Amino acid sequence: MSKVEEIWRRKSDDEVAKAGGCLSDYTEEGQAAIRAELRRRGLPEPPLARTTPAKEPLMGKRAVTIAESRYPHEAHVLRRAGTSPALEPH
Repeated sequence: MSKVEEIWRRKSDDEVAKAGGCLSDYTEEGQAAIRAELRRRGLPEPPLARTTPAKEPLMGKRAVTIAESRYPHEAHVLRRAGTSPALEPH
């Protein structure tokens, strides 16, 4: 186990979860250690950053914010919830 992994193993669940919400603040090694610790503890892991453009552009469509979240893993759940037919425009 590396020194970085040891550091994250000693952190509380809240500290690891909060770090998972702002992975871009850490080095690649730190990000990998945080993701590994989230998995080890069974905590929600933030989605990987999108590297390809969306399949369907929003041109001509109106985007509406229905909820906000500080943590990427919560945003993922909110995005999935936003696919409900109940949220379709009338």
